[in-house]
Amino acid sequence: MKGRRVIRVLSIIIAVIMLCGSITAGDTKAAIPQTINYQGYLTDNSGNPINATVSMTFRIYTVASGGTAQWTEPQSNVPVNNGIYNVVLGSNKRYSVCEVAE
Repeated sequence: MKGRRVIRVLSIIIAVIMLCGSITAGDTKAAIPQTINYQGYLTDNSGNPINATVSMTFRIYTVASGGTAQWTEPQSNVPVNNGIYNVVLGSNKRYSVCEVAE
């Protein structure tokens, strides 16, 4: 009898903890990132890595090929070293999921 009672009490305690955890988790709101770090590798037509400062334009499409860009952001003065570059998309033009979803 004692064993069953202990199990029942533990089950109730665990259920209460889980319920409290789900209630507080529902109150927590995660911030949606407004920017995305993007790193790429840039080469010339011969496959050699670029070492220069360049301008780039990034676009998001809703189809695999063709179509109209749903979002476009130019990036000026992007340093490229040994072909590697890093940009922060959304730093010049905010990207909204709602814009693309429409």
